Amino acid sequence: MAIRAITFDGDNTLWDFESATRAGPLGQSITLVEIRRRSFGVVAGMAGISDNSAAGRLADTYFEAMNAAKRLYPDVLPTLEAMTAGYCLGVITNGNTRPEQLGIDSLFSFVLIAEDEGTQKPGPTIFQIAAERAGCDTAE
Repeated sequence: MAIRAITFDGDNTLWDFESATRAGPLGQSITLVEIRRRSFGVVAGMAGISDNSAAGRLADTYFEAMNAAKRLYPDVLPTLEAMTAGYCLGVITNGNTRPEQLGIDSLFSFVLIAEDEGTQKPGPTIFQIAAERAGCDTAE
């Protein structure tokens, strides 16, 4: 059976997520796991900030800085462009970066965000969904 579809992880496969996290506000390195683990409201409260909108501004500032710092690895664009001629390409990610944030969404037939699909990698469900979106069997 020939390979018809190829899926990629996003963070640290197509784009440099680690450098983006190091470029966060105030030069602090903060990971997505840390952000999810604690709310910005608690952090703002710990800093003595009682304004509820401050937590929202902090989150917005973080994500703006992180998204602005994301960069494709140098060989990604020419590789993907070459692969689109022969394969159905997709992205499967547990993260929250979407290809359109990097201007490469037109190269993919589908993008699966685990949270949106109600499942996580490495479980088989998200890969089965990917095969359906690609119009092929999981063996292809």
